Amino acid sequence: MRCPNCGQENPAGARFCFSCGKPFDDAPAREERKVITVVFADLVGFTSRAEQAVTDVAAAQLYAARKLVEAGRRPEAELYLQPALSFYRSVDAPHRVRQGEALLAASA
Repeated sequence: MRCPNCGQENPAGARFCFSCGKPFDDAPAREERKVITVVFADLVGFTSRAEQAVTDVAAAQLYAARKLVEAGRRPEAELYLQPALSFYRSVDAPHRVRQGEALLAASA
């Protein structure tokens, strides 16, 4: 294969000239595209059940934090309390936020 730029003879299958470095295939590299299939499904009542489950988890975290504070184990209580407070702040539940902050204040 002869280089069109410098005339150097190169082995067959070479992708660039061994003398001047010019690529033989000037066509831009094509990016590979993959075809995927996505299925969306909404089960009747799933969203409300999922929201209730998340609320139950946050309530359990708040309860566990309360029990740990009562036992004098504040560092462990904070591990449960912080995610619960984050959730209650995100859903605008000031009553629950005040409960959590009161736990922090009482154990300080």
